[in-house]
Amino acid sequence: MRATNWDDLIHGKSLRRWLATPAQDIHDIVRAASRILAVQLCLLPSQLIVGRLLYSLNLYKPVHLHPLLEYTFPEVMLIVVSMIPLEELIFRVPLILPVRRYGLHWQTAVSVVLLAVLFGWAHGSLYNALFQGVFGLLLGLLFLKAGGLTGQYVQAYFTTLGLHYLWDFISIPIGYYLFWLRRR
Repeated sequence: MRATNWDDLIHGKSLRRWLATPAQDIHDIVRAASRILAVQLCLLPSQLIVGRLLYSLNLYKPVHLHPLLEYTFPEVMLIVVSMIPLEELIFRVPLILPVRRYGLHWQTAVSVVLLAVLFGWAHGSLYNALFQGVFGLLLGLLFLKAGGLTGQYVQAYFTTLGLHYLWDFISIPIGYYLFWLRRR
């Protein structure tokens, strides 16, 4: 695979090239999912820093903005486990329509971005909308890469579902510690 240069990234050529070569087997899917997980892990410190900064300036009150913060950690994890399949159905499966009609075209890109914005917005506050929106964008791209462009929709759904579960099992305990336990 050719090295990515900045000009390609600015013009979207590398992303287009990455999406244009669908995942062929489980190794390609795992490689694509691990790249997306790596991006999210790189964004996590900035998300935590921005969240703590906004919280300390009284600009972000997670307790008032998210009803899940009133539950215990096991209750939150149970709610998350039950909601993720529904979130994936709502925010990834609709990508099938523009993909079947247009393929890898600008209408599909608009659909991915729109569903990512809605995914972020569905998570509560403007702060959550930003970071969960980025994750929604990455999950939408993974959906396309893992089979959404080639008609392997079940495979694409379960790939994004698995990565969504993995991410929530990493990020929610960190958020629980930082926001729930510190306010006591």
